[in-house]
Amino acid sequence: MNESSRILVSLFAGEESSLRERLDWLHGKVGKIELRLDSLPETLNLSKLVTDYPKLEWYAACRVIPESESRTKRLMRAVNAGFHGVDFPLEDGVPPEVPEGVCRIHSWHQESADGADYAVVHESLRSRATGQDLLKMVAWADYAEQAWPVLDLYAKSDPASLLAFAQGPGGGASRILALRCGAPWIYSSWPGDATAPGQWNVVELLETLPQALNLQTPALGVVGNPVLHSLSPFLWQSAMREEQGKPFGLFLPFPVQNLPVFLQGAARFGLTAFSVTAPHKQDAFQHATPLAGSLGQAAAACQAANLLVQKDGGWQCGNSDGVGAMDALEVECFTTEDEKHLLLLGAGGAALAVQVEAEQRGWKVTTTHRAEIEKVQPENFDAVIQATPVGSVGHPGLLTPGRPPKPGTPSLDMVYHPLQTEWLQQAHAAGARAIPGTQMLLHQMLAQFAEVFPQVKAANLAKLQDELHAYLEKRQALVLVGARASGKTTLGRDIAKQLQWNFLDADDELERRSGREIQDWLSSDPTGFRDYEALVLKNLLAQPFTVVATGGGVVEREASVAQLASHARVVWLECSQEELYRRQMAVPRPALTDLDLAAEIESLLRKRSPAYRKASSLVVSTNETPDSAVMKVLGHFCMKRFVPGFG
Repeated sequence: MNESSRILVSLFAGEESSLRERLDWLHGKVGKIELRLDSLPETLNLSKLVTDYPKLEWYAACRVIPESESRTKRLMRAVNAGFHGVDFPLEDGVPPEVPEGVCRIHSWHQESADGADYAVVHESLRSRATGQDLLKMVAWADYAEQAWPVLDLYAKSDPASLLAFAQGPGGGASRILALRCGAPWIYSSWPGDATAPGQWNVVELLETLPQALNLQTPALGVVGNPVLHSLSPFLWQSAMREEQGKPFGLFLPFPVQNLPVFLQGAARFGLTAFSVTAPHKQDAFQHATPLAGSLGQAAAACQAANLLVQKDGGWQCGNSDGVGAMDALEVECFTTEDEKHLLLLGAGGAALAVQVEAEQRGWKVTTTHRAEIEKVQPENFDAVIQATPVGSVGHPGLLTPGRPPKPGTPSLDMVYHPLQTEWLQQAHAAGARAIPGTQMLLHQMLAQFAEVFPQVKAANLAKLQDELHAYLEKRQALVLVGARASGKTTLGRDIAKQLQWNFLDADDELERRSGREIQDWLSSDPTGFRDYEALVLKNLLAQPFTVVATGGGVVEREASVAQLASHARVVWLECSQEELYRRQMAVPRPALTDLDLAAEIESLLRKRSPAYRKASSLVVSTNETPDSAVMKVLGHFCMKRFVPGFG
C-alpha cells in the first residue's frame, strides 16, 4: 500500500476559497481529509465538497463546542453530507447511531502529562465501539519517552482499529511510529496551520514516509534536547533515498529528557540506531559499550558518544565528531607531510575526538584551552578547527578576534547554526579556506551511515551537498519590516512558534555584537550605526529556520533595502498612523526626532513607507487582530514558498 493513502490532513473549515485551494493541491496526493468544524461557515456546502473531491475520504471533528448548537448536532451535519467518518469525544457520552458504512471514531485527548491510566481509558473507549468503529487515544508528551506507554497499546489490541499516539512537544515521532505499528492513518496538517500540537505537516510527511511502512521498516533518529532544528533527519533521509525518491527507512527527531527510559522504549519498538546531540553525549557513553573501530575508540577517548547502535542485544556507541571534522578538513587540504600542524581551538569532548582522529592520520595537533585561546596565533598553523560552541545561536561570540588563519589555510568551524559564524566570516575575509560546519555534519553522517548500514551505499557527497543547499535555501529566514510598534516582535515570536523556528530581534543582535546601546549610538553616530546595521543584516538574512524582526529604520540605507528586496521572504507589517500613535502612547518609547509623537510618526511613515514596500514581498495589516495577521503571513508563505508546486 502506498503510504500517502494513510495520510489524513486535518483542515479548519474556514473561508471556502482558501479551503478549496488547499484541497485542489491535496486531491490525489493524500487519501483522507479531516474537516475541523469548530468554526463552520453557514455557507459551506459539505455535501458539495465530498462530491467535488471524490479521491478523498472525508472525516469530521469538532474540538471546540459551538455556541449555537451542540457538538454532536454539528458533527451529524457531516454524517448527513456523506462523510466517511466522524470523531465523537469520550467526554460527550455515548455517541448517536450513524448510517451503515459511516465510521465512528471514539476519541480521548490528554492535555498534559498527568499520569492518566491508558489501559482504563482504552477500555472505556472499547466498551462504546461496535462494528467498524475506531478508537483514538491522544496522550500528551513533553518528551519523546513519555509517548512509549500509549504506543504499547498496539501490542494489546487490533492495530488496524487503533489510533494511539502523543501530541505535544515530544509527540511528533510517536505519530509516525503509530503508523509503523499498524495504525490506519496519521493525522497531519497544512504547513503552518496545525490543528493540534506536534502535528507533522503534509509536505514533511510526503518527503519523510517510505514507500511502505511496517514493523520491518528500519527506524532510527536523533536524540537531544532541543532537537527539532537538527539537520540530521534531512541528511539521513537524503542518504536513505532510493531510486523512486522515497527513503527506505525512517529517521525521526526525538526530544529526550531521560535517556535510559527512552532507550528502553526504543528497544521495545525495534528502533535500531540514534545520532546523539547535546545534552546526552556523555550519558549515551555511560549506557553503552564502545563499537569496534575508530568510532568506538573516539568515544572511549572523550567519554562521549554521538552515535548509538543496537547490536548483540544491547546498545553500542561511537563518536564521529573526529572523522567528520577531519574528512571535511582534508577535502580542502593540500598540505605535504611536513605541513600537517593542526590548531584545535578548544579542549572539550569534540576537540578530543578530533585530536584522536587527526593524530591517527599523521597530523601534529596543538589543542588550546579557553584561557590559552586569547594568546594563540592561528596564522602559524597549516589548518585550524574551531571546536567550541562559541559562535552558535546559544553561545554567540567570536574566538580569536583580529587573529584569523593565514590565507589559503583550511579553516573549519564545527558550529553549523548559524551557517556562517563570525569566526568563519573572519577566516573567509582573510583569504582562508573557510569550511562551514555543515560540511563536517555531512561527513559525520556518512561515517555513521556506514556503521549502521554497512551493506548499503549512501548517496554520494556531491549530491548530498546539493540537496542540503537546496533544503536550506527553502528555509531561509522570514523577515519582518515595519514601523516601531507595528508588531514585529510580538508577531515574530508567534510566527516562530507556529513554524517551530528560532526568533531573532535584529536590534538585540546589533547591541550584542557591538556592545553598544542603539539609542545612544543613533544619537552620537547615526551613519556608523546604519553602516553596521547593513553589515549585520546580510548575516541575519542567511539564517535558516529563523524569524527576524528588524529595526524600524533598517530601510534608511538603500543597500539594506536592496538586500531585503532580493530576499525571498520579507513581510511589511503595515499599521495606520492612528494605531501606531495609540500603541506608543500606551507604551512610551524614547523619541527618534525633535518632533512631538504624532508628528514624528507621520514624518517617519511618509519617509519610510515607500522603502518598506520596495523591500517586501508581502504586505500585511497589523491594525487587525494578531492571530489574523499571523495566519495571513503563514498562509501566504506556506502555500507559495514552503509547499513545492503550489501557487
